[in-house]
Amino acid sequence: MINQLRLIFDVSRRESFGEIIDLLGLKDKYLNETYYFGDDIPTKSASDFARRINGSFNLFLNLVNSNFRSILFPKTIQASLAIHIERNLASISYMTPDKNIKLRIQNPVLILPCNCNLPDEFRGGACPIHSTKVGREIYELFLKGVVLFEFDDIVILYKKTNSLWPPNIDSIYLLYLIKKKNLVDSSIKSILDLGSGTGILGIYLFYKFDSITQLYFSDIFLTPIYTSIFNTVVNASRIKNLRKKLKIRGFISDVYSNIPNNLRFDIVVSNPPYLPKLGASEASKFSVIFDNYIIKKLIIDSKQHTKMLIFLSSSISYARVKEILDIFQDRYGFSFEILDRKLTPLKFPQGYNAIEYIRKLIESKRKYLTLKKDDPFGVWHTVYYFLINY
Repeated sequence: MINQLRLIFDVSRRESFGEIIDLLGLKDKYLNETYYFGDDIPTKSASDFARRINGSFNLFLNLVNSNFRSILFPKTIQASLAIHIERNLASISYMTPDKNIKLRIQNPVLILPCNCNLPDEFRGGACPIHSTKVGREIYELFLKGVVLFEFDDIVILYKKTNSLWPPNIDSIYLLYLIKKKNLVDSSIKSILDLGSGTGILGIYLFYKFDSITQLYFSDIFLTPIYTSIFNTVVNASRIKNLRKKLKIRGFISDVYSNIPNNLRFDIVVSNPPYLPKLGASEASKFSVIFDNYIIKKLIIDSKQHTKMLIFLSSSISYARVKEILDIFQDRYGFSFEILDRKLTPLKFPQGYNAIEYIRKLIESKRKYLTLKKDDPFGVWHTVYYFLINY
């Protein structure tokens, strides 16, 4: 189960992890308002985006260029909530910091199965979280501060912000597949977690496979990069015989736009934005998750940077992704396969802010979505897990 952590990274030796995340969140909020995604491609390049925040970028450049052991010092991380998911995905438990299990859910479909933000027409039952007193207590703890998430021996710490996507069930299942299908072997030395969020994809592979000595993260915001590197430090400190030449580096980048052209990785993993607009211009104002241009750039540009790409997408965008793969497969000489597909509740507040977007997907002849009228989550989509070999 979860071991007490007594190590924390603190650049200034004054601010706590949560306070640093709050500061970076303010910077990200400003950047989000000035970094607008258009219909096809960003109107501002990520390199310009990175230069504008060069001062804050030094925060983790110092980390990258330092011996990470020298910037650790004893201090208890006080998480408000601990979440533990079994390695076979059979159950998920929610605990207080004193390891008191408040709630356990069998066969979880989401990390936090709350349906309160769904419109009434798409809810087939009471909220699995807020319908009980214990569930409401858990949700309050989730919003209160730092969350400690554990899966298959790795720990991920994060604080909820608008610029950071916490670990979700899609990413956990992707890691489960990679391990189950033995997709990583001793030839893999370097990995890029593209769109890293908390860093869980890259950190899990680094932690589980001894051959990996180079770990890279990229995202378009400060908070995910800092959180990813911080979590790498936390997990690396728990390895008894740590690889001495471990290299950690973060990039503020829109896909590969701010990553050196000559930098290659043995494997790239990504849980990217995958929702097509389909005319949902109002919905797209709420989040950069709307549009397929990121997946298109990911598929095309990865050829220059890696020999293996593992990513996921949704049934909502499957037709477009498959079209992109078919068009560029012969042109660039790569092969691809669908590792698996999994039916999952469609839960993204940004989409439900534009209700017509969801209705259009439901009514489409392509059957983008599956309706389960008697389920707490009435709208489900199929998540596809792809492997590309270049």
